[in-house]
Amino acid sequence: MIHLDDNLWVTQEWLRKACQIESMVRHVHAGGYWTRQVLDDWAEHNRIPRKSPLIQVNQFEDGLRMLQDGHHRCVASLFGGRTYIASLEYEIQHGTYGGYLEVLNLETGWCTPYDPRTEVRLDDIAPYKAEVRRLLASDTEAAREYILKHKALYVVPRRIKSIVELAELVRVDRNDTVELVF
Repeated sequence: MIHLDDNLWVTQEWLRKACQIESMVRHVHAGGYWTRQVLDDWAEHNRIPRKSPLIQVNQFEDGLRMLQDGHHRCVASLFGGRTYIASLEYEIQHGTYGGYLEVLNLETGWCTPYDPRTEVRLDDIAPYKAEVRRLLASDTEAAREYILKHKALYVVPRRIKSIVELAELVRVDRNDTVELVF
């Protein structure tokens, strides 16, 4: 079990598609967990070809834990009344800060080097990644240069740290209706 508190840091600035939170909160209110089966059923029901992974938590060499994937689910869990994620909902990856600073890893598709201690990714970087993929198809060095020159397209200085702080940017009323706080 991992507690959803100030010790679980986020790796992104905001929640893309925050409108999804409402139904996710209802799922948690009903006693639901983010199991592999729930994620697969959701993808099938919504005809989404890419199935979401379990919540991905990266544990760094100094013990700090950061969410890599699953920000929406963790925020919904908090609003649904759960202050933790159960072991069947997440996977822990062991990584290094140096790995996050790696400019281009063709094996993993990693193309967003940043220091997660001081920076966070933007919530929607699809156009940036599409351009990197386009460049990679013909010229790896051009892709590397693009990555280094366009950091502002995928990362900003860290203003929030924890999942609790991210959740404070979203309001959910008694009817599970979501309102974003700017």
